[in-house]
Amino acid sequence: MGTPGFYSTGGTYVLFRLPHSGAGSFRNIALPPKPSCAELRLMSPKPLTGGCLCGQVCYEAAGWPYNVAHCHCEDCRRASGAPFVTWASFKRADFRFTRGQPRQVHWANRIRSFCPDCGTALTFLASEEAEELDVTVASLDDSKALQPAAHIWVEDKLPWVKLADGLPTHPRSRT
Repeated sequence: MGTPGFYSTGGTYVLFRLPHSGAGSFRNIALPPKPSCAELRLMSPKPLTGGCLCGQVCYEAAGWPYNVAHCHCEDCRRASGAPFVTWASFKRADFRFTRGQPRQVHWANRIRSFCPDCGTALTFLASEEAEELDVTVASLDDSKALQPAAHIWVEDKLPWVKLADGLPTHPRSRT
């Protein structure tokens, strides 16, 4: 079989097995040096940009997106006028509006933002103090850049929506 080891490339560590010639012997290999701070900056994600249909409100989201999911909750459906909404989460500190200001709607202790002119749904905050902000994936300039990883709030899913994409489903939120 071989001896387990690790190999690093671009900050990604991969487990592998080294062949050995006898009991207890193994080969040493040199790992690449740790990346410099400048190299780490190059590996940081390029900011994602997006905005509303009419162009009145634009935004930029830096950092790595996470929790990319289709939400089937009744509030998302009613706020968007669609059978479900696909969201991507970002650290709130990594998000900013770059043009215009959206209209905020406070509902059930949560905050949703929309373009005040065309009505495009843009963001969601679970509370005023939330450190995470969700962005509608369809409002991204390149909405194909993110791929959903789950369906959430499927207990509220419309009965005529058939889930056939093989993604994990959660009755409510992911937790």
